[in-house]
Amino acid sequence: AMVDGWLRSRALTGLREINFSYSTVDPQQQQQPPPMPPSALRFTATLRVAKFGYCEFPNEVAPSLKFPHLKELSLVEVTISEDAVHGLLSGCYVLEILLLERNVGIGRLRISSPTLRSIGFSGPWEGEGSEATKFQELVVEDAPRLERLLPLHPDRGPATVRVMRAPKLEIVG
Repeated sequence: AMVDGWLRSRALTGLREINFSYSTVDPQQQQQPPPMPPSALRFTATLRVAKFGYCEFPNEVAPSLKFPHLKELSLVEVTISEDAVHGLLSGCYVLEILLLERNVGIGRLRISSPTLRSIGFSGPWEGEGSEATKFQELVVEDAPRLERLLPLHPDRGPATVRVMRAPKLEIVG
């Protein structure tokens, strides 16, 4: 409630960058991260950079979110559904940098983006989530400006990475 109150402050109106994360705990403890307060998403119209960490993303609102100015999105140790990620990305019209690291809930991710230039990714820590929510496949369907595709921890997945169309791709790994 206290964090939610801070984020609702009128002084933050027009915020361009947010780095929201609860304190992480030992990944071996496998605790469910706390939910992100809805007020953390009230800045969607003005954000340029958004970093969310160690929280449970509100899946039900993700498809309706629009980030018209967001250039960089990082999700690190976030519990989020596959559908929510797809919905979230579809509302990012100018996204250039995407970081998906150690998230739980994404099994297969398909990316089509005319603006993405860099994608960094890895699956969750060993033992996190069920087999159904392990990051198993990343498919880059159409990314004409993609230059970098960076598996951050190849041993954590996904096992399959496919690139269908990325004519400017120069760096993999």
